[in-house]
Amino acid sequence: MSQSGDVGGVRDALNGSLDLEFGLPVGNGQWRWYIEASSDIRSNSIAARLPESNADAGSAVDPDNDGRIQLSEFSYTHRYGADTQLTVGLIDPSSFVDRSRVANDENSQFLGASFVNNPLIQFPDYTLGIFGEHSGWRALLTGSNGLADNAGLSYTELLAVTDDERGLFINIEKVFELSDAQVAVGGWHNGAEIARHDGSGRNETNHGAYINADMSVGGLEVNTRAGVANRKVSLADRFLAVSIARRVGDIDVGLGTATWFAADDGMDNATQTELYAAIPAGGFVVVSPSIQYLSNSGMGWSGLSSGWVFSLRLRSSLAQYAW
Repeated sequence: MSQSGDVGGVRDALNGSLDLEFGLPVGNGQWRWYIEASSDIRSNSIAARLPESNADAGSAVDPDNDGRIQLSEFSYTHRYGADTQLTVGLIDPSSFVDRSRVANDENSQFLGASFVNNPLIQFPDYTLGIFGEHSGWRALLTGSNGLADNAGLSYTELLAVTDDERGLFINIEKVFELSDAQVAVGGWHNGAEIARHDGSGRNETNHGAYINADMSVGGLEVNTRAGVANRKVSLADRFLAVSIARRVGDIDVGLGTATWFAADDGMDNATQTELYAAIPAGGFVVVSPSIQYLSNSGMGWSGLSSGWVFSLRLRSSLAQYAW
């Protein structure tokens, strides 16, 4: 993937990733392994300075931001019927809740982080956890810190859920199936202690609620996400995004816009807009150009104001396993 932009002082980026997924059915269950490789993240590149522009970059790096090969997921899922399942192991929490068929995959859909998951939900990175689903109810329990959330980025740190400033991540979600829509309403709590941004020097945990709706409207697939979070520790305490996708011939096209509303009245809101296309190029290859406009990136933490980011993804899928 190549990224360039007109944001001053930020270098163009060339990033790559490799995903290997294996599944082994066993009776009413399945073992799953997910191995991931990622290229280095240069310190002043677009992927480093504007991380929300590339939700795929840096998914497997060491403490020096050098790319590495890692076992990202290793889990077992058991099905108890058509609408009941239980998963345990090393998992990606963000893949189990806040789902969307329109905006949920940085590899094949939108590249921007605002259109993959609700960014206000303080999801841990890959971590040990348990997920259950029954009759539209979903429950997720993991450690508050995942691989990328720990200083050493090591697997042993995933066991340290009782250490200072750590805890559990809990998410409860209810999914409603309507005639032309699917609506999910959820709440979450992350037990990791975060410094309050009011200058008090005190720490506090984060929590919030969200809604996620997929619907079909006049030949368009539409996703709407909205959420709130604890304004004492979250730089943005409200979020709203709308994403639209449509297939035109063999080409998938998507347009999304999102706003992060500042928790502090003295801060500016942040926005992200993206237009992408996924174009089959023969065989297993898909070419996907993307144009993004970002303002007040990261609620100002990056020191950058606004600018355009142009991306070109080249994706090849050699084999798929479905269960």
